Amino acid sequence: MYKISIYFLTLLFAFLTPPSFSSDDSLSRQQAPLPNHTYTDARGTYNVDEIIQWANKNQNKWTYIQTSNFLEYTMKDTWGEDGSESMSNLKRLLQENDEKERVMSSDLECPIVVDNAHRIIDGVHRIIKAAYLGKETIKCIFIDRTTLQSFCLTSEKSIKVESSVKNLPISDIFIHVPKAHLPSDQVKRRNLLEEYFSDHLPSAYEENDQWLVQLERPSSPYGCYNQDQTLKEGLTWWRDNTRIRDIPAEYKLYKNGILAIEDQWMPLSWSLFFQRLGRLPEELVLLHVDDHQDMMSPRIGRRLDGTLIDFITGNTISFLEPETIKAAILSGAIGKGSILIPLIHAIKKVCVRHLSFRPYPQNYFYLNKLTTKDEVIGGLNNRIIVQTEATCFDNLQNRSSYLVSNNIKEWLREIPKDVPILLHFDMDYFNNRFDGNSNWETELTRKHNLSLLEQKKLMADIFTHLAQEKLIPQIKDIGIGISAGFFPAEFWPPMISCLFEEAEKVGLNIGKEH
Repeated sequence: MYKISIYFLTLLFAFLTPPSFSSDDSLSRQQAPLPNHTYTDARGTYNVDEIIQWANKNQNKWTYIQTSNFLEYTMKDTWGEDGSESMSNLKRLLQENDEKERVMSSDLECPIVVDNAHRIIDGVHRIIKAAYLGKETIKCIFIDRTTLQSFCLTSEKSIKVESSVKNLPISDIFIHVPKAHLPSDQVKRRNLLEEYFSDHLPSAYEENDQWLVQLERPSSPYGCYNQDQTLKEGLTWWRDNTRIRDIPAEYKLYKNGILAIEDQWMPLSWSLFFQRLGRLPEELVLLHVDDHQDMMSPRIGRRLDGTLIDFITGNTISFLEPETIKAAILSGAIGKGSILIPLIHAIKKVCVRHLSFRPYPQNYFYLNKLTTKDEVIGGLNNRIIVQTEATCFDNLQNRSSYLVSNNIKEWLREIPKDVPILLHFDMDYFNNRFDGNSNWETELTRKHNLSLLEQKKLMADIFTHLAQEKLIPQIKDIGIGISAGFFPAEFWPPMISCLFEEAEKVGLNIGKEH
């Protein structure tokens, strides 16, 4: 039997007696919704009557969620429908006789409406009734921020600011952050924002009881790129008139892969493969050729039903819907240092094989899929992360795993057969002269600055071993991130040509550019 707190049970049994009368719940199927039924948050006031109509038209989105997840909302203050003073729903239940009647007349066959930050838009009475009746689960429908905004009745709380720069390749984003989530000290606040929004140039401005945060792209237009004196030539090779400001938005899709100036676009190609496949595979191998792990935590959360959520936009993310992946990349929820984490959380079993020249004291790990508290935007304990747990090679097949090595044979050792492979190249594996550091000449203690001849030999070795291990038929997607500011632009044309040529030699064709 479903368990709730002794305190909550005592209150319910003391003050509720199940009456027998017709329902007047706002989502009742027996009478029309109450007029002027609204919901208000930091961005505006919304027409709940219309939201309910939307919910009833989208029964395919209904799901069941543990009732215990919502009990805390019964304690929060809400306004009475007649404009009376704000008080918690439990307090109102104890003080108002009509409230008991309303609770027990609510219809549990209709879903509660919840936004992607787990805020109740409609259905608190149903939650209380479900708890009282000992219902372990309750019907629920989640609503995206974009969909919710379409029901907005007011605009006075909407963000009405624009970037000072026009015609941006990726528009600036403005979001509100609770005042308590950011330090009052300017330096500490800037450091926290730059660490959290690592793919943006963030600025925060006080606005009443909250912060207005502006997110610009790229994160450092005159920092981590301009140390490369050949960058202009590289951008011209990529496409005429390409600017530094364009870098985060630049990618080219191919039939079986993607080529991008930065790595954040790799998940889009993976998603397009899954869409063609028609499902998410149960098991997957990711061959990760990169000077970095790319396993930083993205600005993404896991909703109560397991769906991934873009913290910045408030919308859902699905690897079966490439447009949602693209939106998450454009928002910065998925960044160039965090591309692996959403994939690892989306696929039941992922085998990550990382080829890197960096020294690692341990080579074999389990990947534990966890969530942690998001300290900046939402404050919920649902930000997705991955923690590594050391193990031995023989255990890697048991669950999601991570193998890292600088040896190509070890990298490809006993790759599972009949499992789709995603092949990912970050070109800084071959040369990471700058490592995104404008002071690279004085600050970098580790030098990874191979000659063009050495790089080409490495490229040939990789494809030769892939062919020798008979892995070519399993490779379903090739993603290539050039990594401006890391991989020197002088090598862009010859090494990208080399990659395509070596792939073609072993029968691996990325296809034509779309």
